[in-house]
Amino acid sequence: MPPQVMHDNSTLPPVSWAGAAPVGEQDGHGGHAGRDGHGEPASAHAGAPSVIASRVAALAVFLGHTPEKVLNERALAEASGVPRCTVADLLADRACGAGAGGPEERFLWRLRALRAAHRRPDGKPFSHDEIAERTRMSRQQCSALLSGTRRPTARHQFHLERFFHVPPGFLTATDDDALRRTLLEIELSLLRETADRAAAHAPPADPPRPAATRPCPPLPGPCERRARREALGLRLADVADTLAVETGQVRAWEAGQEPDGEARVRYARFLNAASGLAGLD
Repeated sequence: MPPQVMHDNSTLPPVSWAGAAPVGEQDGHGGHAGRDGHGEPASAHAGAPSVIASRVAALAVFLGHTPEKVLNERALAEASGVPRCTVADLLADRACGAGAGGPEERFLWRLRALRAAHRRPDGKPFSHDEIAERTRMSRQQCSALLSGTRRPTARHQFHLERFFHVPPGFLTATDDDALRRTLLEIELSLLRETADRAAAHAPPADPPRPAATRPCPPLPGPCERRARREALGLRLADVADTLAVETGQVRAWEAGQEPDGEARVRYARFLNAASGLAGLD
């Protein structure tokens, strides 16, 4: 289950790239404004890519997948926008080289990678004119961005990320954060698969048991039924309301019709209670 890289301009998985700020909102050192007081990325505590990759590999083995396929470096590089050599270094927890450099260099690297990977339905890359038209910029601006001769703005980043259907911040996230987010998305997918399998193989729930038949107290004869009601000074309607039945039903029971089921149990218990209250026992 390697990460899927789209080649038809369809939507990539909806990852939240919270650690990536637009080009215009990053500090002068190529870092994020959201760093803590020690200059570390705010997402550093989420776990190093190598640690997440270890968890992903364990999940893959558990589910019967080949870890090498799930953690395919080429697929990870395409999905995260991180150079393949940098992906290999981060997965091995090795010190990385310069990578794609600062935010502007990362922007250019990933923009070119997106244009190469995302194609028109006929398989050809999108032209500068097509990209410019759909991202609200001139052809000259688009060409300059792709050639690296124009500094990108937050507006350029916003429209280009929407055009290529990638998460906000994709074009400028640090390599470490970009790969981390991609690995977390894969981990989440595997965890969902684990939960689905567990649900599919769970033993069926016990069928609902029928309510236990409650013992029915003895039911007095028709004349005694009426006598007990009248001894308490109750009307037919009063008994009917108590038993949640129609008045005509109580009249029929006093005339000799035999109740059944739950109604018989309730009626018998009512008459027995009425007998005790009226001192007829």
